[in-house]
Amino acid sequence: MSFLYILKNTKFNRNYTGVTEDIETRLKKHNDGKVRSTKAWRPWVIVHMEEYATLGEAKKREWFLKCTPQGGKEKKKILENAGIPAKGLGKSEGLDPDEFDEDERPACVEASAGREELADLL
Repeated sequence: MSFLYILKNTKFNRNYTGVTEDIETRLKKHNDGKVRSTKAWRPWVIVHMEEYATLGEAKKREWFLKCTPQGGKEKKKILENAGIPAKGLGKSEGLDPDEFDEDERPACVEASAGREELADLL
């Protein structure tokens, strides 16, 4: 089983979207400061979670939410339902390639990813 999850930090009004196969361990890593892209914004709580049969399916959903206009709108609704202001999504959310660990980067933040590679994810 794999999961797509959205975390929130109310203290700094931040959110983070990711995928994992072990949601409890992953949340602990976020809150222990072991994830570079979230360690400055602790503590985190899970506000949304989706379950998938494979990690590949969860990554496709992550890509959709982070990298497409339609996904951005859907993520905005998810965040609003969780009580998180929707401002600051997209580029200002922090989709900087240097901010992600190598194995965490969605394809849309890969500097070398071409349009054909992105289309293959859908």
